[in-house]
Amino acid sequence: MPERIVFKVAVQTYRTLHGDAPQYLRQFTPVADIPSRQRLRSFTSDGLCILAVRLPTAGRRAFSVAGARVWNALPADVTSAPSLFTFRKRLKLHLFPLSYPGLVLS
Repeated sequence: MPERIVFKVAVQTYRTLHGDAPQYLRQFTPVADIPSRQRLRSFTSDGLCILAVRLPTAGRRAFSVAGARVWNALPADVTSAPSLFTFRKRLKLHLFPLSYPGLVLS
């Protein structure tokens, strides 16, 4: 069940970053857009900036925080997918072994 939640949040984050989501969800800041990071290796990454939260329980569940955490935890081959269909396919292939650790995909 946790992987299903991660899947839903990751797909919504992908849609938000690529302009397919509603306007009120577009509150992510890529790490590369922060001026103080331009000299760091993370400048070339496609990670998202995780906002500081005031309330640790409810704040971590906000879409802007949860979406950034889930997105940053994904491997680069998943986040660099050219389309939503490809992203969903790669994400499922990434999450499936986490749900069923003893199962080997062929």
